[in-house]
Amino acid sequence: MFRQRSHVRELTFKTGKVTFGENMPGVECAILNVSEGGACILVPEEAEIPTKFRLVIDGEIRIRLCCVRWRNRTRIGLSFEDRTLEGRVLLSESQSRSEPTEMFDAEQ
Repeated sequence: MFRQRSHVRELTFKTGKVTFGENMPGVECAILNVSEGGACILVPEEAEIPTKFRLVIDGEIRIRLCCVRWRNRTRIGLSFEDRTLEGRVLLSESQSRSEPTEMFDAEQ
């Protein structure tokens, strides 16, 4: 059965990181396609990804709150939740090589 999507997907080959806990290391991922409403990512086979997590796409400052919609071994289809972490930015390694990556409020 054909199911029409509400947002057009854009094929992309970006990298990013799935995060899901304050003291837990993130999981590197590849973003295969992305739309306004969600994305498809590729994660390592041994990765244990929870149903809800945050996605940081390399080169972007927005942190997206995500919910898993389907899984197929190493591929995960996800939707972006309506609320995002607006006004939050993630320092990249190139911005601060001597300090660990951290999140801070952009409005401060």
